[in-house]
Amino acid sequence: MDLNAELDDFAGDNNLTVNQVLGFLLYQRNYQDNKKFAALGKELYETKNIEDSKRSLDLDKILGLKNHLDMSVNHMNFCKRFLSPYHSIPNEKYIRAYSNTILPETCVWKTAPDYEPTSVFISSREDVVCLTVKRLVEMLQK
Repeated sequence: MDLNAELDDFAGDNNLTVNQVLGFLLYQRNYQDNKKFAALGKELYETKNIEDSKRSLDLDKILGLKNHLDMSVNHMNFCKRFLSPYHSIPNEKYIRAYSNTILPETCVWKTAPDYEPTSVFISSREDVVCLTVKRLVEMLQK
């Protein structure tokens, strides 16, 4: 007997679809090692279909939403919990780490005669322009 026939028999005996059986196996085999595969398997087992899956928002979109609406960490956590059945939103530490990679380097502005720090300025405008152009090119290539 081949594997497909075995799957069909097992699924029929347990009132499941073959996709549900495969989803359960995917979940069971990957629960410890690969949480994304495990979640996909669980969804396949529970919904019998993966077309109804959550949409994952990338870090650029989340960062744009966060900055445009001037959202705090608490607001982002609320949105993450509220939208969790429909959208997958990255954790705050990933959002913060990503935003730190696209921020320009800043320096403290010191004024004479005391040289006390008074404000912050961008240390290199050229770096900011290069970083912005680089990100625009990356976005166009997606």
